[in-house]
Amino acid sequence: MAATERIALRMEEQDKRKVSRLSKKYKVSSSEFIKRAIDHYIRYLTILESETITLTREEFSILRELMNSPEEPNVRLTAAAKAYRQLQVKKSGGEE
Repeated sequence: MAATERIALRMEEQDKRKVSRLSKKYKVSSSEFIKRAIDHYIRYLTILESETITLTREEFSILRELMNSPEEPNVRLTAAAKAYRQLQVKKSGGEE
């Protein structure tokens, strides 16, 4: 079992009531509920950091034009999308 540390946390009474109500709903202690909420938020931020790109105005304009194009994807783009999906499935340990 991993070593644990105690953390002191101050919150407003209304937030404490929300935590208490939700922890009862999910049948866990308030501490466990808060730990899970923190873990969830950390995973969210990790995904956000790794999946977000920033485009210049010019790059965004080009992307918008391409996405609004009535043309169907060509063979190379379709193959690239399929390869990307397979890679994501492999990374997640799932099956296609």
